[in-house]
Amino acid sequence: MLRRISCSEFALDLTFREGANYICGDNAASNSIGKTTALLLIDFAFGGSTYATSEEIALFIGHHSIDIEFIFDGISYHFIRQFNDPSKVLQVTATGQEELSLHQYTEFLQEKYDLSSIQLSFRDIVSLYSRIWGKRNTDPMRPLSTVPNESGTKAVTRLIKLYGEYNAIGIASRKLSHLSTEAKALRSAQQYSLLPEHTKRNSDAAKKALGEVNAQIDAIAQSIAISRNSVEAAITPELLRLRNQRSEIDLKIAATNDRISTLRSNLTKCLIAQNTQRQLDEFASFFPDADIEAIREIDLFHDSINGILSENIENEINRLNDNLHELRAIQRQIDEKFASIVDSPPALIGEVNDLANLIAEKERYSQIIKLHEESSRIKKGIKESKDAETSEYQIATQTVSLAINQEIEKIASNVLPASIAPHLELMRKTYSFKMDADSGTGKAYAACIIFDLAVLNQTALPFVIHDSICLKNIDIKTLNNIIDQHKNIHEKQVFVAIDEIQRLGNRQRAFIESRAAISLSKTSPLFGDFWKKA
Repeated sequence: MLRRISCSEFALDLTFREGANYICGDNAASNSIGKTTALLLIDFAFGGSTYATSEEIALFIGHHSIDIEFIFDGISYHFIRQFNDPSKVLQVTATGQEELSLHQYTEFLQEKYDLSSIQLSFRDIVSLYSRIWGKRNTDPMRPLSTVPNESGTKAVTRLIKLYGEYNAIGIASRKLSHLSTEAKALRSAQQYSLLPEHTKRNSDAAKKALGEVNAQIDAIAQSIAISRNSVEAAITPELLRLRNQRSEIDLKIAATNDRISTLRSNLTKCLIAQNTQRQLDEFASFFPDADIEAIREIDLFHDSINGILSENIENEINRLNDNLHELRAIQRQIDEKFASIVDSPPALIGEVNDLANLIAEKERYSQIIKLHEESSRIKKGIKESKDAETSEYQIATQTVSLAINQEIEKIASNVLPASIAPHLELMRKTYSFKMDADSGTGKAYAACIIFDLAVLNQTALPFVIHDSICLKNIDIKTLNNIIDQHKNIHEKQVFVAIDEIQRLGNRQRAFIESRAAISLSKTSPLFGDFWKKA
């Protein structure tokens, strides 16, 4: 339990005990004396962050450290949280200080409060029930909502988890999430053409085509006098690899032949260009005044260039012919390996090659059919999981509603004996909190407090915090009854800020005074002279 909060900079020391703990205001119900801030300090000790966001504290008080002490199983644990660096916590031990992250700190608290089996974080468990002005969770008509616009699903699910009724829902939800991920992966793979389309129409077409392919495989198998199963078994990965190599070699041979043909054509042009003597003689007969020698010199230069080109072209043709010879040798080797694998003569290689292509088609059609079956399985699983999740939510909401309403009626019979007990109705995505038709603000807040106390009594929730805003509109008789309920709380804690206790009955006032962690007033505010400056 939380034992102590202190701040040496301001001589602040709050000591707590099991059961009820009160932050008392004065009889004038004075504001701005630190009641809400004291509760935010308690929330801060339990890992909250609202206290460290206060602009007023930052402006008038500035940086300061808060010392926190918990008692678990008789052992004292000391921590320090700093206002200006709330994301870190110092654990004080006999040997020094160890820095923890805020997450590590709240995990420590969750473990020590024996809350690890609940499928919520420590703050998810306790934050809602710390109803402090400024935390936006003080609407009495929405007691399950941590913030005004929180989704109903989140609020309802949190309560179901706190009551330990989420396991079956969680199984269905995890299965649904897994199947949804599979469905998304299939859609993405199809979108990026990594997998073929596998609609029902495509699947039906693939089944029809698969029948035709199997018939062709049977026909080839018969032509080479072996069974279809044996043929299919013969189409090993090695055979498919050889077929692919053969196709690559065929392409290279064709490309080499094309290159040789082009080079031979260019060589012919060069040789024709070199044979110009007769053309020059004919040219001189028509143009006797032309400088034939100069033209001849130019032509000799061109002949020299053409000669070099011709030599290079011939060399390239010879090199390509050598390559062609090597490629054909490789082609023969592949054909021999191909024939040895299928144990067939070379004449049947073409048929086996066709068979390999048919096997590839068969695999593609089979993949389409299998993908459609897988997609159908996933769709069916998603529907079943959604139905199961809906069903389990219905069971859980009914179970939790029944349990909590029974406890609410029990408490309400003592707190609001003349009124109809508040009634919580849980649905999967929303909830309602109904109360007596003539309820005003005071009864609405009383109903919210009753709800919190019911949850505190029935679950592992370790504490609740109620600010004075939750109490100030409640009539005296009802408030006396609420204080009496506080007396019944053991092994857990309640932290309450309350004003004007002189209005209460003698028994209730005496109880509050005996359990006051601090009494505040205009002359004695939370942080003494520092607070007065604010």
